[in-house]
Amino acid sequence: MDYALRKGLLVPKRRMLNPKRSWLPHAYIIVSRHRAFQPAHFPLAPQHTSVFGYIQGNFHENGAPSVNTCAVTLGAAIGTGQLACVSFGFANSTGVIDVVTCADDQGNSYTSSDSIFVGGGVGYQWNTFYKEGLSNGPQTVTGTSVNNPHSFMAIFVDVYSGVSISAAIDGHTGQFQSVNNGTDAVTSGPITTTINGDLVYGSCVCIDSQGISSAGTGFTIRQNNVDTSFSTEDLTQTTAGSIAATFTGVSPIARSYMTTVMAFKPSAPTTVLQVISNPQDDSWARTTMTAY
Repeated sequence: MDYALRKGLLVPKRRMLNPKRSWLPHAYIIVSRHRAFQPAHFPLAPQHTSVFGYIQGNFHENGAPSVNTCAVTLGAAIGTGQLACVSFGFANSTGVIDVVTCADDQGNSYTSSDSIFVGGGVGYQWNTFYKEGLSNGPQTVTGTSVNNPHSFMAIFVDVYSGVSISAAIDGHTGQFQSVNNGTDAVTSGPITTTINGDLVYGSCVCIDSQGISSAGTGFTIRQNNVDTSFSTEDLTQTTAGSIAATFTGVSPIARSYMTTVMAFKPSAPTTVLQVISNPQDDSWARTTMTAY
């Protein structure tokens, strides 16, 4: 007897010939148990996969001269579909937060996520940006302070694959702290993500130039310029929920830090197929596999 696949079940083909009720939409596949092994495939619910790749990173610092821009050139052009995370900071003694922008050499404008400012004797501003789904091969990224020139500008860029190419952001925040070097004491403050498997990216500057000794628990350091106190890190968050970027400082006494976190959704769900095999005897097996 010939069999057909209906909603994951093998049913006799003759039952499908009822003209009043069609049991065989065009997507279903007829198989026969009297023929050689024939697998039948149909899609199940899509599933997200969290396979992020760290591609590259680089930084540049301007030093003491007061200027409006700071640019960094990566070792290679950013690949199609990749994400660039940018941290851009400078001494700011004007007493007010400055307007900042970020763009690259291919005309892409980057989205601002957070700008943290502290005045007084500290006088510093730390800004983060991102751009997902890049497609035209940029290699140089520039941060700009719009209203005033500033000294000690620095820009850090980290590039990732495996992130959603649109509407990728899934939370961001940042804060200024004066803390010591306790484990995970330097923190962005928490965000609450909504998607399992997010890429969580943290960046930090120690305004007192004391530096970071290690990444937060579970994070991997990507760039860490201890001499000038800039650090970046990341992790993959398996289950959505509350999370913060954390670092451990170098100094045993309280120092001033600015720390930010950005979370990004993984790339679009993959299609999961269920395979129904119909061998020559009456037995049959069911397995699942994921198509990448």
